[in-house]
Amino acid sequence: MAPAPTIVLSVRSGVYSGRAASPWLRTEAAKKLKLDAGVPSVVETAARTGFYLGVLPLTPAHAPFRELFGNGDDREVYVVPVLLSGHPSLILVSELAPLGPSLDATRRADDLSRAVGRALERIVISKKRGG
Repeated sequence: MAPAPTIVLSVRSGVYSGRAASPWLRTEAAKKLKLDAGVPSVVETAARTGFYLGVLPLTPAHAPFRELFGNGDDREVYVVPVLLSGHPSLILVSELAPLGPSLDATRRADDLSRAVGRALERIVISKKRGG
């Protein structure tokens, strides 16, 4: 998603966990990020409905994201799941401003999430076949 600051979360056992981040974000802080599934958040919204586009709410659940992105109150984020067999496997949380107009930026994020989902599907199928 370069140059957009992006955090990658995994979806496992009812928890969204930080896995990776753009190089200019604090990767170690992103890896410590944990958010329980079911807690109202932009991540939960994206996992359930397919995306979230808007500013990060001023709630405790979003404080770690605000800290990583720089605490801007009006920064627009796009949150989109990466689907594996129709279920969220990863969640991308990106600050959109560096990518230009929202429509172009969200289209780019959607394309990336679909490509990652297809790649994960190929990996899983290959492993099941012993490859």
